[in-house]
Amino acid sequence: MDDVFPIGLHQVWPRQGDATDFSSPLPDTNVDIVAIHGLDTGSPLTWMAYAKEGDHSSRAVNWLQDSDMLPSKMPTARIYTFDWNSKTYTGASVEYLISHARDLLFSLKHREGAKDRPILFIAACFGGTLLAKALNYAANPHNEYRFILDLTIGITFLGTPFRSSNELALTAAQLRVLISSAFGAESSSRLFYELDGENGIMKELTESFARLVTSKHGGIPVRCFFETRVTDVSKAIPKLPQVLRKLVALQTNIILVDEESACLQGVERLSLPTNHAMMNKYRGASDPAFIKVAITLCGFLETWKNKTVKESASAVGPTPEPSGQNLIQNSHVSVTHRHWVVSRKIHSVLIGREIDLENLESYLLPPLEEQKCHRAFRIIGIRGIGKSELCLRVVHKLRVRFYGVFWLDVRNSKSAEEGFFDIARIISGRPRDSLDDALGVLERVRKPWLLVLENANDPDGFYIKFFYSWSKATILLISHTERPGFGEVRLTHHIELGSITGEAAIKLFYKSAEMTRSQNDSEIDSIIKTIVVDILCCYTLGILMAGAYLRRESVKLSEYLNDLKGIQATSDQLQALNLCLGTRNPAYRSEFRAMWSVLEASARALSAVGGDDGRDALGLLQILAVMDSGTVSLDIFEPVSKDRINPKSSSFNDQPDVGVVSFKMTKWQYERLPEFVNLDCRLPKSTRLQRAVELLQSFSLIQQAKNDTAGSEVISAHPVIHAWIKARQSSEDRQSTWIRTAALLAFSSTNFSERSESSEKIFRKHLQSVFDAQESTQIRGLPSVEIARLLFGCYTLSKSIRDLKTCQLLLGRIFSTMEVDRDVPSVLYAELYLEEAFCLEQCSQIKKAIEVLELLACVCEPMLPENSVTRLRTQHNLASLYLRNKQFQQSVELFRNVIKTQEKEAVNPFDYAPSREKLVEALVADGQTKCAGEILDSMRFQGRGIEESLDEYFRNRFKLAELHMINLQPRIAIEVLRDLEQSYVERIGENDREHRSIRRKLAHCHKIIGEFNQCIAILEPLLKIDIELEGENHQLCQFERCGVADAYLASGQPKKAIKVLRRVLDIKKDTLSKEHESFVDPRLLLGDAYRQSGEWEKAIYNLKEAIKIVKKRSKQDTRLLSANIMVARIYMANSEANKCISHLENALKEQVSTTNIGKNHRQRLQEELSKAYFEAGRNTEAKELRQHILDAQERTVKDQSPFLQPCPPLQKLKSETPLTKRDDA
Repeated sequence: MDDVFPIGLHQVWPRQGDATDFSSPLPDTNVDIVAIHGLDTGSPLTWMAYAKEGDHSSRAVNWLQDSDMLPSKMPTARIYTFDWNSKTYTGASVEYLISHARDLLFSLKHREGAKDRPILFIAACFGGTLLAKALNYAANPHNEYRFILDLTIGITFLGTPFRSSNELALTAAQLRVLISSAFGAESSSRLFYELDGENGIMKELTESFARLVTSKHGGIPVRCFFETRVTDVSKAIPKLPQVLRKLVALQTNIILVDEESACLQGVERLSLPTNHAMMNKYRGASDPAFIKVAITLCGFLETWKNKTVKESASAVGPTPEPSGQNLIQNSHVSVTHRHWVVSRKIHSVLIGREIDLENLESYLLPPLEEQKCHRAFRIIGIRGIGKSELCLRVVHKLRVRFYGVFWLDVRNSKSAEEGFFDIARIISGRPRDSLDDALGVLERVRKPWLLVLENANDPDGFYIKFFYSWSKATILLISHTERPGFGEVRLTHHIELGSITGEAAIKLFYKSAEMTRSQNDSEIDSIIKTIVVDILCCYTLGILMAGAYLRRESVKLSEYLNDLKGIQATSDQLQALNLCLGTRNPAYRSEFRAMWSVLEASARALSAVGGDDGRDALGLLQILAVMDSGTVSLDIFEPVSKDRINPKSSSFNDQPDVGVVSFKMTKWQYERLPEFVNLDCRLPKSTRLQRAVELLQSFSLIQQAKNDTAGSEVISAHPVIHAWIKARQSSEDRQSTWIRTAALLAFSSTNFSERSESSEKIFRKHLQSVFDAQESTQIRGLPSVEIARLLFGCYTLSKSIRDLKTCQLLLGRIFSTMEVDRDVPSVLYAELYLEEAFCLEQCSQIKKAIEVLELLACVCEPMLPENSVTRLRTQHNLASLYLRNKQFQQSVELFRNVIKTQEKEAVNPFDYAPSREKLVEALVADGQTKCAGEILDSMRFQGRGIEESLDEYFRNRFKLAELHMINLQPRIAIEVLRDLEQSYVERIGENDREHRSIRRKLAHCHKIIGEFNQCIAILEPLLKIDIELEGENHQLCQFERCGVADAYLASGQPKKAIKVLRRVLDIKKDTLSKEHESFVDPRLLLGDAYRQSGEWEKAIYNLKEAIKIVKKRSKQDTRLLSANIMVARIYMANSEANKCISHLENALKEQVSTTNIGKNHRQRLQEELSKAYFEAGRNTEAKELRQHILDAQERTVKDQSPFLQPCPPLQKLKSETPLTKRDDA
């Protein structure tokens, strides 16, 4: 490793021996490029790759310093690498990330020409985290490194894991361990604690950096690259911790840093056709990944140059008159543009409508004065006339004038809801719990923002009522409905869009067909005028389609004119088209008749294409007609792989119980998949599918784009084209198309777990469309069980994406298809009734679900053997429902029966571990904690090696300690926890989160038995470790401080408790409102601490502050009772009996409304109140209350539960007398 650069900044271009000295810039260099490597690597190796994969004898290409690589693309650049001690185990640095960040800034500050040379950064993997930390640090206006931020003109991130991975649901820290291990490093260091996204530090760093680079003032151009090819992590599995080993054991070829992890919010993102290891190393100048990265860097430099030229010109040039474009600039309200959520792209061919553009632009400009209420505009016109394109052009032009621009498709309520949830998440930075909560986020925006609602045809949409609360909103409604009004919305302007003028239509045709207009060829002009004006009626979409046809097909204009005249839509076809479009206005028939002719001509041309391409393209169009009319992810067409499905077998799953119908996929469904679907898992994409997509694009029948949310390629067809495909299909075509589409979605459910969670929305829309299409399609001549299996596959997909409504609809359709009585369970269709119970449970209809499974269990018992999978599954699910319904004894009994049967058949005890774990849960709920502890104690190292079962063992031992505490045996719990801690430290290590959890539980046990010094001895060093690893402001550290203060109070050290608690309150005041709920516990403890130290006024102040916060939240909170009691006792100790009485009476009132407080607490309050009555001289009231207490005790003494008994004395607690009967604790 002698070739590895030492730590610091190193110039790699120009090199030694060039025309200039190694350390000096070339005379004409004008920019510095700084490349930063990631963890467990260094320069130059991290930037090098062999020209031929696997051939170490081929050229070693260093793309940063080889003259034919980046230096050839950017000859005026000076290129550096920054090397830092990034080792995470052997030779690891003791520095934290901020230390490395400061080193980077220091090196940049002292490079030659540092004060005036712009900088381009390249950050590979974890080097991006270091760079983000450095630039955040430099962002302070008074920082000595601020000029570095100002000189930064672009940043390129290559696979930086900013957050957790969706693919395996890994946390940020686990992802970093996996990446390091995958490339040979032993990763287990304190640096990972700071890089752990779960502790809040990394999340805060990422969010603040994203705000920095996307802000209007000081914003930096950034592009995030993510990988698209898998990495084999099988060699890394032995080095991984147990918790990671299980996650990757079943799937060793994975995307290490997916798009969701590698990309910042609001920043441009691009994919690289490579795996993670090759993100920052390229094999030559023709490498596609290198070309993309080089273009990005050159683009950053060019943008900076153009900006510099404009700024120089504006500094010396005359001030232009305020007209045209300058009118927009002069009317600009000072707004920082933060959010751009528009997935549509501008059509490059469209021309014309200049007057409409100017009018809409002037309407949408933010007003010069302060906007007091929302502004709503509506643009209306026939589908395909150009409404959306017109709005898109204006929105692009005005985007910087608004705080945020959001474009939503509101064709139905589900699409609208998902869109508003996305907007609220983007603005607030976190998901919202309800629709009202999401819409409320928009209400709180205090800067001008623009909302475009496409397909806003419903004047009664749920979102309409919120317009009046969005005071800063400018709302643009795009509609094709014939209604002149829009519900109760007061429209600022109403724009009705008609066809473009004849001359503009002819120009558009020439541009779309890529033809050059000749002034001398009147014959061609005449033919084009006939096509555009007479036949197409200047209809924008028809003109674009006709131009695309002529651009694709080499035919004469006269022949095409004759073809269009020869294709005439019948009245039935036009009626079907209008019905699919949802319009019945006869005035639109001329445009749609012309559109039908143009589209049918394109369909005939597709049919004439040789080979499979034309047939595949038409088949893809038909499938799009069944799907939702929005975007369709190409991932849907890649669902099948040979390692999952064997087409030669009759069934792709294990054989079901004899006498029970299986609804798993069979060869029948496999053979119904479209022929262009990829059936080879070794191919990343289906080449036939790609050719079909390209062919349809060439006719402008579909558009292809990148989905910004899901990160996948999507295709879409215009709603008019979508309706035409539906209208032209025969009943036989509709049936076969529906079956192929349903098969696609059904097989998608077999590997949905491998897809990004953000794909759920896309699948949800298409499932609903397939369900609706099946309702209108008559399926004839096919086996009903095979159709039911298709529907069941779609049901499984709905279940995977948690779409309960569609699950219920599909399950009902399956019952009707099989002609099965839904209310009378049968063994033959047991699988359906199990799913019926699942849906009922998810809808919180527990009793109905229990009824279904009880009936199913009764019919299964005489017809299926005891060990049948169906019978055991029914019993297990029924026992789980009993547990949810608080029928604990029935649940325990049934789980015992299931386990007894499983033990006879299972070779490995872990095969029935889920049932045993549920049994433990049921036993605890039933109060049989001792028995539950015995079961947990026996579940250790059974049937597996120690390494494989380690996490299971630790979890069960921890749960066992908790059960001993519930069983009033804290000393035994301490012994279990000490043994557990020793084993954990030996096998895993110390001071990680799990180890610290064990220590906290151990301290709690010591506190219970009165060993306060031992409790403090554990908590004090634990707090120091938490502060060091998590940061002083972390929520966990505040919780730990409260625990330490509580132990100080219990041991009679109120002064120490006060010091700790005041620090907690100071930290919370910096970040939270004073009325935040998290202030309650510190206030209560601080009040108690002041009470013990004799500072009565401070104690009462803190307790009353806690009472005030709790009352605003909930009067059912038990802490309200505790606070009132404490205040009353302070008054009593201070001889203020009347104030004490007032507070105790309030406490009793609160206690009556707090249903989860026992009678013993009420009696304690009443006893305190009777004493206060005596102190105040109100003896009669005191005697009456005392007698009432005695009567209540006599009535309840026989049936009092152990929890309402007085707490056992310390001596009895230490004796650890075990409970002999069932524990009701």
